[in-house]
Order: sequence, then structure tokens, then C-alpha cells
Amino acid sequence: MSNQIKMHVKVGTAEFSAEGPRDLVDRQYQQFLETLPKSEAQAKPKPATPSQRMLDRRVTVDKTGRLTLHFKSPIDRSVLDAVYASTSARKLRLRVRHSEPGGSILLLLYGFRVRLGDPAVLSGDLLAAAQASGINIDRVDRVLGEFAARHHPDAELIKSSGERRGKRYSLTKTGVVFVEQVLERIGNSMTTEKTKPER
Repeated sequence: MSNQIKMHVKVGTAEFSAEGPRDLVDRQYQQFLETLPKSEAQAKPKPATPSQRMLDRRVTVDKTGRLTLHFKSPIDRSVLDAVYASTSARKLRLRVRHSEPGGSILLLLYGFRVRLGDPAVLSGDLLAAAQASGINIDRVDRVLGEFAARHHPDAELIKSSGERRGKRYSLTKTGVVFVEQVLERIGNSMTTEKTKPER
């Protein structure tokens, strides 16, 4: 009798898929559940139907058993490539910045999410990415708070968890929509630049 199993499960808006030895798949599934927000982790898992597969994220498992979370983005890949530079597996920097430091930090959070599969970014990683992008700030929370108060006082753009060095920042759904609108404007300006006649 084979100990190999294949599992495909939808939990809330997240999707898990794995194939391999039962104990490995069980461990990976538990790790997957631990990465979910509490509200989704408490939801009863149900098999995904084909119409549900167009989700905003998916999990893949490589041959070593390492889980990777992937977020889909409606933004054209050429725009993402123009805005973000990944310098290594855990490093990111902006090639194009927002006019305000808080907007650039939101762009970085989105980049960590869609380029590196990291929806909850450690404060230190975010500061390092900001510095690599030429953004000089001393506190992420202060810059984001001021930006949100000016541009979105009625809705949260980010959420945070943890304390001190363990503090993590992530975009809310409103924050994701806000950044995607900024990226669409950047993409439109890139298209406009390409279509301008030469003088």
C-alpha cells in the first residue's frame, strides 16, 4: 500500500496543494494553516472547485518540502519589473518611488507580497528595503500613520502585529487596492511615455 497522498484544500480565500508522503503533506498543511490569519484558519476547510482557483494567493511545495506563498497581482508584470528590483531571495528595493515616503513604504509592502510571497514583513526588513530604495526614515509606524491620516483617514491601509524587532506590517485589502491604483497610474504613465512622438 502506498503512503503517497495528494491534497488540494481551500481555506477562506487561501488555497493549499501538495503531493507526496502522508507525513510530509500533513506537516506542510499544518505549516500552511499557521500562515493564515486567525479568521481564515478557523474556517472549515473545503475542497476547492475550479471556479475558486482564481484566488489571490496559492501555496506551492518544492521537493525539499519548503512552502512558498504566491500572491497574484492584476498589475502587468512589466510594470512590476519597472517598479521593483529583487536583489536576493529576501531583499527588495524600489526603482520607482512614490512622492511621499509613506506611499513608498506601501509600495514596498506590496512588493514583498507579490514578488517575494511575504505578506507580513518584519520591520527591520522593511527599513532595509526603504534604505536600499533611497528612503531615509527612522520609524515605519510613524511614516505610515502620517501618510494614512492624510490620504485615507477613514480606512486602514496596513495592519501590524508583534513588538519591537518582531513587529510585522502587512497591507489590508484597502491597502492592496490603494497600491494597485498607484501602480496602475505608474503603468499608464509608462504607456504614455512610450506613445509620445519624438521631436
